[in-house]
Amino acid sequence: MASLLSSSTGFALLAACLQPARLATEFGSVTTRYASVLLVHVLASPYSAVALRYHGPWVGTLVKALQAASSRDEALTVTLTAAERLLQPLLSMNANGPIALARSVASLLHSGDSHGLVTFETEADPCDEDAVIDFTVKAMAAGGAKLREQMRENLAAHVDTLGACVRVLRTQAVHPQVALSLHEAECLDWVRAFLDTGWSLLHEGLEEYATMKTPAQLEADLLWALEAAVGLAHGILWQLAASGLPEHHDSSFLVVLVRLSMDLQRQPTLMNGTSCPPEGNLAKAARALDVGLLHVLSLFWEGKWPSRVHYLLTKVADPNIHASVGVATLLALSLPPPIPMAPESLADAALALRPPAAMPLRHSSLSVALAELARLTTGCGATANAPAAPEDVTALSVLGSRSSRRCPCGSCWPRRGIAASAAGSTRSLASRAYGGVCRCAEARDAPRRLLVPGGSGRPCRLSDTSG
Repeated sequence: MASLLSSSTGFALLAACLQPARLATEFGSVTTRYASVLLVHVLASPYSAVALRYHGPWVGTLVKALQAASSRDEALTVTLTAAERLLQPLLSMNANGPIALARSVASLLHSGDSHGLVTFETEADPCDEDAVIDFTVKAMAAGGAKLREQMRENLAAHVDTLGACVRVLRTQAVHPQVALSLHEAECLDWVRAFLDTGWSLLHEGLEEYATMKTPAQLEADLLWALEAAVGLAHGILWQLAASGLPEHHDSSFLVVLVRLSMDLQRQPTLMNGTSCPPEGNLAKAARALDVGLLHVLSLFWEGKWPSRVHYLLTKVADPNIHASVGVATLLALSLPPPIPMAPESLADAALALRPPAAMPLRHSSLSVALAELARLTTGCGATANAPAAPEDVTALSVLGSRSSRRCPCGSCWPRRGIAASAAGSTRSLASRAYGGVCRCAEARDAPRRLLVPGGSGRPCRLSDTSG
């Protein structure tokens, strides 16, 4: 329903039902109440963020006029207040810019100050650079358990407002200049704290924080907010890599992403939809977050920066069996599918390295992923008619070379960056991970089967695939 009504035609239909003059007609108040509920569902949908960039300002004006004319209708007033909370982050960003909105989000997460983010009457003032909250690892450690608990309470209490703000920032982070300015404003620091706090909420349970919602509803809203934060990080990191930054040195950010992905993979009932309807909001949020995490982690495994896949491989040797299972699942999902593929599977063969998107990512077809990658090589600051820079076409050229390269052994698929990076240290890490637990052939061969489909052939050396 939200995807249908978030189009231009859908917003026009809702606007026709939300005219203040309808309140004076017969059954007009009933129609307006139903239309306002639908409007709130559209505004809260993570897939309507792009449409709100164009329709949000005039929808906000319409909601203001309707609020002034419906002060006596309590049910309609409550619904319009919810719409106001979802629209104000966009209006605040239009008035003060994305940097001011990002700092307001950091203040709300840190201290619970929602000034200028929930009502039309108050506007967020541009924050002073000297008043920027420190979200570095050192500052978070100095805050201790008291600060972490305060941030958990703020995230649970303001998850709707925080999710709406992060979705607005995500739509702006697809633009290179905005993404780089957000990085200069240390946006990734509070995004890391946001993801870490969300992970702790999911890990410890939401029952004590679910006062106004059921735990399932709060969990779904939290997963959508985390998905938007992952998408925002994806946009910033992608533009940093495209700008020529040699390496992203914040290892703590990678640790948080891996930990969140591992914990999500260890929830089979959530990921498979057995504890909730497969098409329900909770299952959709979990799958969207899973896809977003895989895409942003691929920048660390096989992007332009030096591969950090060795960190993932060292986690396989974790004595905690749950952590080992989570890492093994994440590693298996990060590897490419075997080639040759069945013809009926080609339409759903998604690429891991994908440009950032303004909405939740989905497993797209191979043709769509290639089209997005080709579009990216002609953009990124270059003019439409100018030839793409050599560093911009690297991903496309590597993709073409990998698709035609086969291992001499005949049983391996064309390796991407993660497989090539993992090949040199798999044997030693596998012996460390499984040597002290079980010395049978099955245990020794398990990690090798992640790199070789079928498990019978020996992984080729890097020199075998360099030709």
